[in-house]
Amino acid sequence: MLSITAVLVALALLTPVALAAVVQVDGEERLVLGPHYQYLEDPSGDQDLDTVVRSDRFKAEDLGMDPNLGYTASVWWVKTHLYSSECGRRLLELPFPTLDAVRVYLVERDSGKLLQRFTAGDLRPFAERPYLHYPKKSS
Repeated sequence: MLSITAVLVALALLTPVALAAVVQVDGEERLVLGPHYQYLEDPSGDQDLDTVVRSDRFKAEDLGMDPNLGYTASVWWVKTHLYSSECGRRLLELPFPTLDAVRVYLVERDSGKLLQRFTAGDLRPFAERPYLHYPKKSS
């Protein structure tokens, strides 16, 4: 069975920074992050978080609202720079229900300090997922 792995690195910006790729996440509107993603392919899957956070090999590429990297044995590291002056809670929704394993790391941009880690994917039992999602009941 082909295992699809996606890893997202969300870099938390605790102070305003003048970077073109920074996405303001205050408010409650739905934000599309796909056009802001930067990608790093890890064909062997042996890169660790510390190495990846410091990497300059990420490529910014706008693959649209719902990026699709196809089926591959590679690990894809995806990052985006987020900023919130309100420090409120937001929901990160991935439009790919067939991803086997997803790890999301919230990392402080300047220090590289890991703030939070979440795991998800269709191979994880529902009870172990960070956000319980129940299907809508039909009327």
